[in-house]
Amino acid sequence: MAFLKPIVDPEKGIKQDFSTERKSAVFLGEALKTSLRCSICSARLHRVSMHIDHSIDKKFGGLASDENANIVHPYCDSTYKEWKRAQAEASSTPEQVIE
Repeated sequence: MAFLKPIVDPEKGIKQDFSTERKSAVFLGEALKTSLRCSICSARLHRVSMHIDHSIDKKFGGLASDENANIVHPYCDSTYKEWKRAQAEASSTPEQVIE
């Protein structure tokens, strides 16, 4: 994540007080390392754009329990997982179909 490294003037060196740019770079670096990821596509999630999804769908008997909950993108929850399931069903044996 080289783009997060602040520009440091070599003639000035590194001071004892953190610059605003360095604080921002450290914060963003840590935030990106520990950010939540979608359980379906593995991309990062935004705090205001996420759904809680059933690991095992309700139509297959999945319950609303902590163990059966995944945090996902709204698109992945509503569209992508169904497309992915249809692709798996079309090209796989029943044991390989995504649940």
